[in-house]
Amino acid sequence: MLNNEQKLAVTGESASALVLAGAGAGKTKVLVARLKHHIEQGVTFEQLLAVTFTNKAANEMKERLEHQLNQSVNGLWMGTFHSLAYRMLCVHTKERFKVISQNEQLSVVKRILTELDLEIDAKLLVNYINSQKDAALRANPEAFDLFGRMYCIYETVCRDDGLVDFGELLLRSYELLRDNNGIRSYYQDRFSFVLVDEFQDTNIIQYEWLKLLTENKQNLFVVGDDDQSIYGWRGAKVENMTTFQTSYANHHLVKLEQNYRCTNNILTAANAVIANNVKRLGKTLWTESDKGALIDIYCAKDEIAEAEFVIKQIHQWVEAGNSLNEVAILYRTNGQSSAFEDKLLAEQLPFQVSKGFRFYDRQEIRLVLAYLRVIAGDTDSLDFNLLSSTPAKGIGKRTRELIADYAAKHQRNHWQAAQCLISTNALPNRQSTALAEFLARVEGMKVDTENLSLVETLRVIMNRSGIVAHYRKGVESEERIDNLKALLGIASNFTLDPSINLPERDQFIIHACLSSGDEKPKGVQLMTLHSSKGLEFGCVFLVGLESGLFPAKTAPLEEERRLMYVGITRAKTKLFITYSRQRCLFGNTLTPKPSRFLSEIPLDLINIVKDTPSINASADYQKGSKVFHQNFGEGIVVGKNSELINVEFEQGNHWLAAKYLPSEVFHSIN
Repeated sequence: MLNNEQKLAVTGESASALVLAGAGAGKTKVLVARLKHHIEQGVTFEQLLAVTFTNKAANEMKERLEHQLNQSVNGLWMGTFHSLAYRMLCVHTKERFKVISQNEQLSVVKRILTELDLEIDAKLLVNYINSQKDAALRANPEAFDLFGRMYCIYETVCRDDGLVDFGELLLRSYELLRDNNGIRSYYQDRFSFVLVDEFQDTNIIQYEWLKLLTENKQNLFVVGDDDQSIYGWRGAKVENMTTFQTSYANHHLVKLEQNYRCTNNILTAANAVIANNVKRLGKTLWTESDKGALIDIYCAKDEIAEAEFVIKQIHQWVEAGNSLNEVAILYRTNGQSSAFEDKLLAEQLPFQVSKGFRFYDRQEIRLVLAYLRVIAGDTDSLDFNLLSSTPAKGIGKRTRELIADYAAKHQRNHWQAAQCLISTNALPNRQSTALAEFLARVEGMKVDTENLSLVETLRVIMNRSGIVAHYRKGVESEERIDNLKALLGIASNFTLDPSINLPERDQFIIHACLSSGDEKPKGVQLMTLHSSKGLEFGCVFLVGLESGLFPAKTAPLEEERRLMYVGITRAKTKLFITYSRQRCLFGNTLTPKPSRFLSEIPLDLINIVKDTPSINASADYQKGSKVFHQNFGEGIVVGKNSELINVEFEQGNHWLAAKYLPSEVFHSIN
């Protein structure tokens, strides 16, 4: 059943709409219902385009829609910006190219810097290149600055090697629509309705791409939450939500404010925190849920004590009959995870640490996919270096350098260069023999898999390459073998896209490159706050709420507050917030003050855990101390006793209960 606001969003007659969907307000439900509504009104699958930010979201929407319609929706264009851009390029260009992952893009940049003997941070250069593409900017051949020149060189290398990174996919698709009136008109006429999820996360080129498809018909339906815009550091423009209202003047505005996830106390805390942001479109979430438990706030002496407290609470959560899979520990930076990992290991509690690694970025999976690319006809240097070195084959670094030098000098790819060095006896016998055996094994796999299915091809690769035998001996052997089995399972369920004129192997390779490869959680989940967006857990620990750490010193305060809002609203029933008086991070010992975000949570929503030092145990609160409170502003302590402190504010003196006012709620600004 849809609530009144959801019904308005689903059945609105305007082709364009801005749906402000708060955390836990059922945005996926609305998007699926909107698609279903169009189909029931006679719109065909081919006339609909649905854009998401993750494959997980796209798959969930597709599964729900198929279940509700009781039929396949394969004709519907639904996927991420990058997968849809790739699909468009495959339909309209004949050029063969290899899509490279973010890790492979970094490898290409590192190789360029090594060849030019430049000491530049490769990650900074990659970020610069991607930011230029996100802004729809090509490299300028006349650029004088170093990064601008490096962008030109990178573009040339990728073009010569037939490599396309994620940013390039969208940039080429955007240029295809912008520069070809016929193709642009075709898609404008084809798509009667375009729907977009997580619109607050769109960057410049993504929004421009959408406008090229929809501005003539004004048929853009977007769902987003400006209060959850937390990716400004990677190019997301929350301003797109405001710009949309001007570009699509006849749009329908709907606010989804009923939350179906959190208890009332958790939701009220989230509302109170985010209300301190000035730049908001404005909404207030509410729920019919019970008040629920108070938010527990705990002050630890250091990060070790913080981890011990968290583990103790996890044990109590499980003893109460709850699942470990429903527990998440969320932190601002990955460097905070080690103390929790150590304690979880010591207590033998299962856990997973999410550090942004995709399933398809795992080494064993990368090896199989690299062999699959070579068998399918791709012969780039990245795959050669990976496959010739792992598992070890007696082909050392010096041999690979000789091959790279020969390839550059004679304008050959690494595979051709290796064959030439063997045939000309340019290598010592041992290295030549090892290299010849490797090339023969690859060639044999090409021949033997020519007429095999995708799954059978993968089986041959895993066994003939030595990958399975290699990983059976490793420390993480069981997990790696399970991953290889999972890859076979994914391949067996892979569905060809008939609109893309590519064989099954090529389509699967692209699917793997563009897919997020989400896995089901096992045990306690440890992740950054940024990684937690879109997820929900029964019990959440927000840890490290300290000034300088969270909010971070270098990040915009309003975006950091939105990140706090996201963290709070990940919790369904129980929320803990912790901070430390001392913390060792990145080799430095810090004595931070509590985060300002803690003082923004109303006092009647919190429970100060017993072991937390009270305000009168702190030297910060001697007579004359300057303090700050969310309701009264800046004040001065004029007196205190064992239970109360008396603070003078502009609007008069206030006695405040010390037991409710540890330093994280009412903190010194000296």
